[in-house]
Amino acid sequence: MGIQNCLGNVAGIAAPVVTGIVVDRTGTFSGGFLIAAALALIGMAAYGLIVGRIEPIDWRASAAPPLLPALPPQG
Repeated sequence: MGIQNCLGNVAGIAAPVVTGIVVDRTGTFSGGFLIAAALALIGMAAYGLIVGRIEPIDWRASAAPPLLPALPPQG
């Protein structure tokens, strides 16, 4: 989860820098919007291909057996 948060923050830092460079070189925001749209489409495709079908989990059926056997009663 930390890696995911780190990469999200890096993207948040890089986006205005890249947008500024594109606007400085082209003199218009069109390039920045096109880059943002392309990355959104790539992200949408990646999500659809990587995540796959979403369905509920039956936790009772997937419960793992206990790690340690039950101890005999102390008497």
